[in-house]
Amino acid sequence: MKILLHDPYGMKFTQDMKTWWEAHGHEVIYHRYYNPQLANEWADVIWFDTTDNNIASATNPSQALIADDANYQPWDMHEMDLRGKKVIVRPIDIEVWQGHFAAARWGLVDDVIFIAPHIRELMPIEQLPGLEEKTEFHTIPCGINLDRYKYAERGKGFDIAVISERWISKGTDLILQIALKLK
Repeated sequence: MKILLHDPYGMKFTQDMKTWWEAHGHEVIYHRYYNPQLANEWADVIWFDTTDNNIASATNPSQALIADDANYQPWDMHEMDLRGKKVIVRPIDIEVWQGHFAAARWGLVDDVIFIAPHIRELMPIEQLPGLEEKTEFHTIPCGINLDRYKYAERGKGFDIAVISERWISKGTDLILQIALKLK
């Protein structure tokens, strides 16, 4: 199977999936931004990791933001022959909270995979524009391979670590205040 993986976050959460698919004999091409030529001519599966601008570009180009990629060209998947192709979207928390999913036209999506039950509860499925009955919804927890990280035994104390992106929505402005209260 040929899998086209669109992931604007640099494969932070999809590298393990890509490695697994390749180990099982699938061909995988990763692109940060929606690549209509590969989707139309090469892929059997088109995976949109997140409901950001990639899915909007693919299904509703008039609502998409211009990508910071010089090769970006809006090309609506409705104009493609998608017979024999599967379109999968995996929304993540920040996009559900901010309503990014509303810019897409969901009629071409075969499967939506939620990373956690609470994300599924937050995304109003009945309000997805253009949704058809063929679309199936799944909840598969988002996970990572913990063997990629080294952990050390620590003694008791007040060392506090925070691992996070520096996104305003993550509350980074409160990290020091919270750390002091925990201490």
